[in-house]
Amino acid sequence: MLRKKGVLVLLVILAILAILPACDSLNRQSESPVGVESILGTEKGDDIQKALSSDPRTAVVLECYYALRPYCSSAPYKSIFGNAVSEWNYLCSDLNAYRVLKGWYGTAYSSVWSLFYIDPPWSYGCYNGIGRGGQCRYFANLILYRSGVYQRCLPAYTSAGLMQIRFARPGDVIQRTSGCRHTAVVVKVLEGIAGYSVTRVDVIDSNFVGGDGQEIIGMHQIGGTDLSNYAVITGIY
Repeated sequence: MLRKKGVLVLLVILAILAILPACDSLNRQSESPVGVESILGTEKGDDIQKALSSDPRTAVVLECYYALRPYCSSAPYKSIFGNAVSEWNYLCSDLNAYRVLKGWYGTAYSSVWSLFYIDPPWSYGCYNGIGRGGQCRYFANLILYRSGVYQRCLPAYTSAGLMQIRFARPGDVIQRTSGCRHTAVVVKVLEGIAGYSVTRVDVIDSNFVGGDGQEIIGMHQIGGTDLSNYAVITGIY
């Protein structure tokens, strides 16, 4: 009789041990869900970089939209003259990246605002409820750095390898090659075929929407003759 009870107890213990790994697996799944919510949820963390490591262009585009708003919402963005602008302090959400890029560019090429030289940039990064990102090239480089795609300083305007703008694709960094210099990140092709015959794009950048010197992070279109003055910076992907 005692032997039978001992066998029964042993069987129960073995059954419990068999169930535990499955329960642990379920717990891990609930802690780290894989899906849209983990990529575009209310808290970014490292989900975007991890989930999109095999798709660098998408990672860059999503980092751009993250600079505008740190959560998913169907509500309209804040806007200036019809162009969406950032609603939060993107710079302060990753002070390490801010400091690394500032070290590369120095105060002369980071910003024209003296407040930007203060570390951390609490006052500068969200001024009057609108997010600011420094000078245009600094910001584009920061997007690349924070996306995990490109961890180096962008080449100077004069030494950057360039490709015709008609070959642009989402995620490309483009620069103006004549007139006033400017750098922006393409987030969408509006006219033409991406990588072949592009004639109008949506970009997200800093120091364009609201005027030069305001250093506002914003989204706007570039097309027509104006777009023909731009070229794609090569060597990022």
